Amino acid sequence: MIRTGLVLLGIAGATLASAAKAQEHWGALSCGLWRNASGVAQVAVGSAIDYKSENDAVAAALAQCRKAGGQDCQIEGGGAFNQGCAFIAAAHDDKGMVFCTSEPTREAVLARCRATGRSCETPIGGCLPQ
Repeated sequence: MIRTGLVLLGIAGATLASAAKAQEHWGALSCGLWRNASGVAQVAVGSAIDYKSENDAVAAALAQCRKAGGQDCQIEGGGAFNQGCAFIAAAHDDKGMVFCTSEPTREAVLARCRATGRSCETPIGGCLPQ
């Protein structure tokens, strides 16, 4: 009888773990910095919010960056995330410098970007369901 109880407990635990896994939400941000044929600095960004797996979120963010013309797109912000919010913005200045910045809120991205004195694009990104 004890063995049956342990087996059932193990099955219930596995079912709960797989249900939690099925409800995971992932996001990722990407940025590409490069120079075009004329040597002018370029920047492109991508975001993927609310994907079922870390790999799917990373692939989607990189694909969006590339679709925006990005070359050498990389995942930003320390990798994919599975809780909270993340936003990214591209920026440039009149000297041809470009960069990307990411923060947990739209306002924080714009504040950090504007503090550099650069022209900032509208941040993209979002929040994952809780």
